[in-house]
Amino acid sequence: MTKSPPEPRLARLADLVEYRLSPAEEAVVRRLLQDGGPRADHALRWTRDFLALAAAVPLHDPPPGVAERLTRSFLACQEATATLAETSVEVTLALLFDSTQDRELVGTRSTDVLDDVVHLAYSSDHADLVLDITRTPTGDLRIDGQVLPLDAGAEGPFESVLGLEGSETRTVVCDSHGRFSFDDVRPGPQQLRTGNGQISLVADLNLGELGLVPTSTPTPRSTHAPRGA
Repeated sequence: MTKSPPEPRLARLADLVEYRLSPAEEAVVRRLLQDGGPRADHALRWTRDFLALAAAVPLHDPPPGVAERLTRSFLACQEATATLAETSVEVTLALLFDSTQDRELVGTRSTDVLDDVVHLAYSSDHADLVLDITRTPTGDLRIDGQVLPLDAGAEGPFESVLGLEGSETRTVVCDSHGRFSFDDVRPGPQQLRTGNGQISLVADLNLGELGLVPTSTPTPRSTHAPRGA
């Protein structure tokens, strides 16, 4: 299959027709026209006709007051946009994936002793959140998470806060990739809020229902020496 030669862009052709190119730039465009064949010649003729037609169309001044109303509308829009940028929008994340539910579908007990990690994924229109929750040997949990921005308003840096409203909370700063972690987390209901000043992503966690905590408390080892020792 023969590849077509590159053609000059219409903006460049307009610059050529209206003499806005430097000598070096003009030479490049003319070489593209020469190599482009009939298609390039047609594009050049179309550009000339279009510019001539645009120059011939008379432009009239707008009716009185239109320019002022447009100016006020643009200024109001800019002010509203600036106000919105200064206001943090709270978004409740929707649970997209829960590995404990996935295990139940395949017939594996969620309280299996080998199930030391639960994977959760949350979604919103602004950002996604993924969490790995790990059971530690002490019975506490470790949370490793990452924010995955989907738009400019959800760009970092982020700060994550773990804890229920009105109770003790813990705060960590996410790294440049949106990653964060919490150690020594007790099982039970928790709320995770991750924000950047413009948007606050909220995920409700019930860490007691993830199947990571043993159903019975291990019997502590005796620190006394055995009899007869």
